[in-house]
Amino acid sequence: MVEKSEQFERTEENKKPRDAEIEIIHSRATRWMHWANFPLLVIMIWSGLRIYWADLRDPFAVGVGSADFTLFPTWLNEFLGLDTKLAAGMAYHFTFGWLFVINGLIFYIYAFKSGHWRELFPSRGALKNAAIVVLHDMYIWRKPLPEQGKYNAAQQITYSFILLLGAVAVVSGFAIYKPTQLSLLTTMLGGYEFARAIHFAVTIIFILFFFLHIVQVARAGYGNFEAMLVGYNRRALLTKAAADGHADSASLEAIDAELIGKSRRSLLVGAAAFLVAGGAWKAMRSTESQRIPTLLRAGHEINESIWRRLFRGKHLAPTYDRSEASQIRVNGRHGVRNEVDLTRWELRVLGPDGSQLGVETMDDIIGLERTEMTVEHKCVEGWSHIVTWSGVQFSTWVKKYEEQLGGSLPAYVNLATPPLVAGEQEDRDYYVSLDIESMMHPQTMLTHELNGAALTSEHGAPLRLTTPLKYGIKQIKRIGTIEFSDTKGPDYWEERGYDWYAHL
Repeated sequence: MVEKSEQFERTEENKKPRDAEIEIIHSRATRWMHWANFPLLVIMIWSGLRIYWADLRDPFAVGVGSADFTLFPTWLNEFLGLDTKLAAGMAYHFTFGWLFVINGLIFYIYAFKSGHWRELFPSRGALKNAAIVVLHDMYIWRKPLPEQGKYNAAQQITYSFILLLGAVAVVSGFAIYKPTQLSLLTTMLGGYEFARAIHFAVTIIFILFFFLHIVQVARAGYGNFEAMLVGYNRRALLTKAAADGHADSASLEAIDAELIGKSRRSLLVGAAAFLVAGGAWKAMRSTESQRIPTLLRAGHEINESIWRRLFRGKHLAPTYDRSEASQIRVNGRHGVRNEVDLTRWELRVLGPDGSQLGVETMDDIIGLERTEMTVEHKCVEGWSHIVTWSGVQFSTWVKKYEEQLGGSLPAYVNLATPPLVAGEQEDRDYYVSLDIESMMHPQTMLTHELNGAALTSEHGAPLRLTTPLKYGIKQIKRIGTIEFSDTKGPDYWEERGYDWYAHL
């Protein structure tokens, strides 16, 4: 199918039986979106692998019978020389992911409105014809190939399948990116772990397709590659013009010269775009804002603004039967590296002006209405455990300070670990800051029990924050100070490149 054509003008010196046409094999829109998608997909896979390999202790594996298979083994990471900087990996993934989504949506809309989908979508008898094409490529089928349009049946099936997988990659990505906020979607995909398996399986297929695509491009020859660069196959056009009697040798040379000129202009535009993109990439990599490039920090902030607008305080994370609970992994000792005298532990409560609103002991907190919930605790590294937390809803506990706060709560709650020794300057080993909407959610708790027993020191005794709305990096252990504030306070993991919102 000819999507677009350009005619060469007839001159007195170049009289032709009829005008020759440039048959545009791939439209400009298709070419730009194709070449834009390539680096975006590479960045998504590269950053996704950094996220995958962050949990080197127990990498995600798929169980088949009694055996477990690691999808991307550690030796592959070592062979490729990739690091496991999780914060940077997540920043790249969740920023460039939007560009990948936007490019995909534009292509879907374009394919529908332009009718390009008719060329891509397999027609009746496509499976049989695709089998013939494969056998022909393997030099088994010697008869002529079935009639085809721009793409043969095997290409139609493959490209349609890849486009479908692109949508699956996005949907499963959202399901594991926001498994609480989009819990219905996550449930429809079989739960958090199964959604992860789908997402990684799609990644593997993309990688395999990439190498197959390169092989097929090489087999098809430079002409097809040229068509994706400039829109047409120059040699094929000249051959067709000569065969159809469009021009004599002199006019063919003129046509060839004009085609070469058009190709050069297209290549120069493409090269300029490549250089601009490369320069932007280098400039982005050279800037840092809290240990990640400034653009990625802006990406975190854009994501935060989107998901905070979509937040619904009444939406609950899925809960489980207590029998499904397991012992949670101890993954970090921030704030609990040193022993603290739990008999002398106190919780200081501060107001927006820094004044002390109150000091509480564990007896004060345990005396409030007790709440228990069995939810899935998710680590930023990707692993998760179903656990039972018991304690006091933060929204219940805060009522005792509503009058002192003037009846309205400030926008942020900042929490920190306590001083190691009474009277000593506060230990700033660990500190987090959270939005008031998440803190007031009914599943956000000041927790003092894990799976029916008092918290151990390594799990944050005597008091920690738990909420299924946030990654574990926000669920601070051994709380010593709670500060209500009109401004966002310092956050340990944000300072190290992670998303401050860290919302699930």
